[in-house]
Amino acid sequence: MTTYKGIKGISLQTVAGDPSTLSDGLIWYDSVAKKVQGSKTAAAAWASGGNLNTNRNEALNAGLGIQTAALAVSASNNLNVESYDGSSWTEINNVNVKRYYIGATGVATAGIAMGGFYEWDEMVALSEEFDGTNWAEGNDMNSARGGFSSGGTQTAAYAAGGYPDGSGLTNSEEYDGTSWAEGNDLSAGRYVPGGGGTQTAGLCVGGYPDLNTTFLYNGTSWSTSPATLNTARDYLNCSGTQTSAVAFGNEGGGADTELFDGSTWTEVANLSAARASAGTLHTGSGSATLVFGNATAANTVEEWTAPGSAAVTFTSS
Repeated sequence: MTTYKGIKGISLQTVAGDPSTLSDGLIWYDSVAKKVQGSKTAAAAWASGGNLNTNRNEALNAGLGIQTAALAVSASNNLNVESYDGSSWTEINNVNVKRYYIGATGVATAGIAMGGFYEWDEMVALSEEFDGTNWAEGNDMNSARGGFSSGGTQTAAYAAGGYPDGSGLTNSEEYDGTSWAEGNDLSAGRYVPGGGGTQTAGLCVGGYPDLNTTFLYNGTSWSTSPATLNTARDYLNCSGTQTSAVAFGNEGGGADTELFDGSTWTEVANLSAARASAGTLHTGSGSATLVFGNATAANTVEEWTAPGSAAVTFTSS
């Protein structure tokens, strides 16, 4: 580490504490602690989170909220819902209909769950809204679907692609808090992709049949991004926005993780446990999200922290 003696001839900015925004290589004098500080890039990492109370399999897309206030909504083996506070899960009121490969989006006090498989050959168009305590049935989607991309809020959501078409549905729908309306189509069909973003800036990533493609939505039309995943994948998870997203997992139990900055996908630290069809907060942040459940790690949780800058103290000599 650079010492104070080595930099004392440099004119430093004086800050009461730390600067509001840290960047790699920044140096300043902390007038409160009376010490020279610097910042460096902290490594990206997955870490264990609190375990679910109930095992979950085929929970693809069945999470909503943020890392410290999340819901795990439904799965193939149950209809129960659990709430996460960043350290532990608590059982809360169930959804009305058990289903899997659903879409879920919003926040922990105002979420929506839509579509999904009731049985393997039976999909539903049902949508349910959560008010922080109870789930209530809302108006149905126009098309029954499962294994699709979704994102947005309870009053401004979208759903795109999915089954039952063997090549993946192309159509998308938008929700205004009351009813679903047909939106513009994807440029190619897609099923079991990752999803995220908002109704006016959506993401549809990977999935069959073009396993590394990234589609972007601007609220009017879908376009194909020149940025492709480094690892082709399906039954994956995606969390974040069009300019800050993370994609991870894969059919067959992939652990590969990639970050998206709006123009490029970059390989970063792998999951500690390989996962497919797990649940995530796909409208969360590319810098902080979580993943829960799958066939082999059905009640375990991992939390993601993206690369960032952290303050360090320079030593004197």
